[in-house]
Amino acid sequence: MLNLRGVATPTQGDYRIAALVLERAHTLSPANEAILRRLIEAWQAAGNEQRSLRFTRELLRLRPDDEVALLRIVSDSVAQLQSAEARIAACDRLVATEALPATVRSRLALDAALLAREQGDEQGFVDRLTRATQLDSTNKQAAALAATYFLERSEDPLGRVETLANLLLADPLDPASHRRLAHELLSHGAYAGAKRFLDRVEDLVAALDVSLTQEERQTQWISRVIAIWGAQGARAALQSIDEEEQTLRDRIARLRYQAQLRGENPDDAASPFQPSPAKEMVRLVIAAAVDDDEQARKALDRLAELSQQTLTEIDRRLQEIHQQNASDASSSVDNLRRSALLNQAQMLWLRVWSGRQLDMAQQAIATLAAASAAQHSGAVGQGDSKAGKDAFAITKEALQRDRGWLLTQQGEFEQAKALLAPLADRDELARLGLARLAERTGQKREALLGYARIALEQPGTLVGMYARARVEKLLGQRLAPTRQAASLDSYALALPRILDDMTKDPSVFLSLEATLPTRNIGPLDPLEVDIELGNASTIPLAIGDRGPVSDALLLSPRVVSGARRTFANALPEVARLRTKLRLEPRQSLRQRVWAGGGSTGSLIDLLASAPLSLGWGVEQGFTVQEGGKLRKGGLALRDSTSIATRGAVELSTASVEELAAALRNAQGEQLYEAMLAVASLLAQEQAGLEPRLEQQQRQQLAKAFAEALPLLPPKARAFAAVIVPAGRVLEEAKVLDEALRADDDPLVRSIVLLSRVKAADDPVVTASLSHPDSQVRTLAALVQLRLQGWRPADESAAADQ
Repeated sequence: MLNLRGVATPTQGDYRIAALVLERAHTLSPANEAILRRLIEAWQAAGNEQRSLRFTRELLRLRPDDEVALLRIVSDSVAQLQSAEARIAACDRLVATEALPATVRSRLALDAALLAREQGDEQGFVDRLTRATQLDSTNKQAAALAATYFLERSEDPLGRVETLANLLLADPLDPASHRRLAHELLSHGAYAGAKRFLDRVEDLVAALDVSLTQEERQTQWISRVIAIWGAQGARAALQSIDEEEQTLRDRIARLRYQAQLRGENPDDAASPFQPSPAKEMVRLVIAAAVDDDEQARKALDRLAELSQQTLTEIDRRLQEIHQQNASDASSSVDNLRRSALLNQAQMLWLRVWSGRQLDMAQQAIATLAAASAAQHSGAVGQGDSKAGKDAFAITKEALQRDRGWLLTQQGEFEQAKALLAPLADRDELARLGLARLAERTGQKREALLGYARIALEQPGTLVGMYARARVEKLLGQRLAPTRQAASLDSYALALPRILDDMTKDPSVFLSLEATLPTRNIGPLDPLEVDIELGNASTIPLAIGDRGPVSDALLLSPRVVSGARRTFANALPEVARLRTKLRLEPRQSLRQRVWAGGGSTGSLIDLLASAPLSLGWGVEQGFTVQEGGKLRKGGLALRDSTSIATRGAVELSTASVEELAAALRNAQGEQLYEAMLAVASLLAQEQAGLEPRLEQQQRQQLAKAFAEALPLLPPKARAFAAVIVPAGRVLEEAKVLDEALRADDDPLVRSIVLLSRVKAADDPVVTASLSHPDSQVRTLAALVQLRLQGWRPADESAAADQ
């Protein structure tokens, strides 16, 4: 395992090397579950499914309750059948077998559904897919497929919401599922339910450090403000915008002040506050909808200032291009001019919509009309007001609509109607303008009908919310939700409350307990930790890479010598709890994991001559960053074991002569403890301890060890090859290297190829290519290719030997 972790980016060949050596270890200890699981993982990563399956079958015999292993074996058996019909029939029989876990049957039903779809059997696909979701609500792949299928075919609001809720329950920590459900609710005017799940998106994006594009962040923010507006009113929405701005201002001020205290440039810590155009646009729409002059004026003034800054920057860049007189600058010039026109078109619409700065709107219409006449491409024009995007176009119809709005706001109602009415059947903003015109002319009934139609058609958009607010203004009261919206809100708000809590605090839905099997660890005892991971929630939770409960654990050791020295080079290990596919409410998963499979085990072996205190911190929910670095997860759950002691090996205080005699004469555990003592005494300085022996004594001890090696049993010689550092690391060990490199036992040779060979033309490699043991030959070929630099074709050929 140390050899594999020393490779920055392991290839399939590197995993094959690890697998071959792990097979040797498995042969020595066939009941060791930790080794067997690592072996399966290694062959799988190496791309050899057959060998991985062979050892998975052994694991299943060892652990009949392992659902992951059972599913893999059963799925492989089905895959061996020759026809799709036979595979579907086999899956159907297995799905009907109640003796199998429901989680396994669910995944087999999904496999059968996919096969049925490939055969053109749509009803068979639907029936089996439905069965898959019924058998296991945490089967996210089935839930996602069901959502895709049924949402494409269903217009029933409640049915759509229920489908998306099922997808959410399959993985309550997936921000995308919360977002999809929220947007569906929002599109039907179920504002309270939408806000509930948009808030959960906020929690998860922060907790899981989810990377969102600027457009995704903007859409999320606008959707949430709309949900607040619909559920709590315009004042609450405006207050949320103000509070968010104040929080940002305070944070910037704090960062800049701290930088000043450190004598640094505040601008390097945080730029001064700059309003967001998108947020100010939303503020303006809300303020205009409820006739809040102060907020509308503030928003439009800010937008005008930001617009002018943009136009000034565009002018600067155009002048720069003109001065450079570049022959290929025409495209850049066109793009900059287009951006300027887009900016003016946006400000024009916001001014006429809000009914403010109308003189500037009049000037903009003249400018844009001239640009439209000069550019027959029709490139620029008003676009998606639904999402509040800055996509505008200068088309004839867009300018006609803007003129109609301007005339409405100026009181020229007949002219305004003549411009807006011809566009109303295909332009929602023109229809909105007609409703505004009716309101301005005192035609209350017509205004209410016009606004209500838009509000009902687009309940989850800024345009729809503006229309809704005008209806409320005309009626003088808040509108109750529609019967459909109320029903959807009721459904959404009745979903389990645990969904709200688990996005903030992992301890509300998971429990983690780490204990040690013993408080006194012997020199030859394995380093193990007992883990219990429990579902503390009220809903079933999937466990594994694709579920809300990660099966990966980070075991961080704490190794302290008797002198209270902490060894920082004891690195974390990763263990997995791969026996279940889901945890029911209040169900726990218990497993003993190997905590000494890497550098920690090697370090503790080298510290055998010192008494130690050992403990582990265990973290569930960590993430792996680019380059393989491990990072604490935002919803990580942590626990620590108690402290165990491991006394110094008995012979660590013996003389060189006594140690040499023990190497020659000891049997069983005493022999292995003697070898541990000798290895530790030789490497005390490298391990971070004060060396007890002088260099001459260490050389004498190493020579005695080398002389005793050929007389030891093969397992003991292999043990020596593992625990004694190589000669390139430990000078005294070079004499041991010579003895180990001359050893042709298959197990010893396998270890030597990994630990004491650094050149492709090393004589040990060359000799091993013709070794009587076929696994040694294959291992040698792979090691040689790795040392030469992997070439895919050569790697594949060596793996087939």
